[in-house]
Amino acid sequence: MLLIFVMYFTIPGLTQDKSYVIKGKIFDIDLNGESIELVELGDGHNGTLQNTRVRNNEFSFTGTVAKPALWMLLIENHRVLLVGENAEISVKIYSDSTRVSGTKSNDDFQDFIDKSNAYRKKITELFT
Repeated sequence: MLLIFVMYFTIPGLTQDKSYVIKGKIFDIDLNGESIELVELGDGHNGTLQNTRVRNNEFSFTGTVAKPALWMLLIENHRVLLVGENAEISVKIYSDSTRVSGTKSNDDFQDFIDKSNAYRKKITELFT
């Protein structure tokens, strides 16, 4: 009887679809009301998943994804790369930089981008 009870409450939890929630904050009041697009980057094609408008310097996207994928947020002159996966993801867009966090994949990817930008800056300084 105990085994049936445990299985009854455990199995639905294992089979439930998780979802993603992307919560974003934009630190540029000029972008209020602007459209922001969530795009999946793929093999030779990019496909728009969703779009919304920035309201009160915030935006959000929700949905589900079958497996992690490389996504991009597009708004005005900002391009933000992130790993799309079923989890809560935080995005902050500043006038001169962006910050994505909330999952190990996105934290690691953000660290890679930060290091790449630092190396690019050093290389540029060497040749100027």
